[in-house]
Amino acid sequence: MERTPCRYKKLIRREPHEAKDFIEKLSEEYMNSTNLISEHVLLSISLTKVSVTENKIHFKTGKQVTFPFLKNTEKAGKPARGQDPFQQKIEPAGRYLLHDVYPKLTKPPGWETGTLTFKNPLVIPFNTKNEISYNENSWKVNLSKAFNNKKLKTLSKAIRKSGYDGIVTVLDNETKEIVDLSMF
Repeated sequence: MERTPCRYKKLIRREPHEAKDFIEKLSEEYMNSTNLISEHVLLSISLTKVSVTENKIHFKTGKQVTFPFLKNTEKAGKPARGQDPFQQKIEPAGRYLLHDVYPKLTKPPGWETGTLTFKNPLVIPFNTKNEISYNENSWKVNLSKAFNNKKLKTLSKAIRKSGYDGIVTVLDNETKEIVDLSMF
């Protein structure tokens, strides 16, 4: 007979039918431990899971998605001293992309295109107050708060450790910023 951890012995001896349900649930939770961690992170702040279908492609937290992307190859300029209008000092590191809703159109110079698959994306509101602005309600601030105020690469590594390989932000039923975290 296999050894059972001490804390579960009493339950198994006293209530065998409850023990069976408990063990099945425990096994399922163990198998989905990444999702449990992820759910805890989402519930720990005011991040609501959202989903969106754009150009027949459905983006939903935890659901694999393959989509065409656009990436501006020009580096973003550095903000003026003391300013951070796009919250670049806290944003997760990664490859910033857009969903290419017109993949058949010719792209101007300076734009990379391709196809990307996220196995487990985190799909969240761009702004919890439904504003198109980077303020205290932005996705960058909320993610940083959810991960103990981590920033940049440290934040990206923590998000990856929670099981997500990408971030998709949504505003007004459209994708906005998308971040590929597969390099972490």
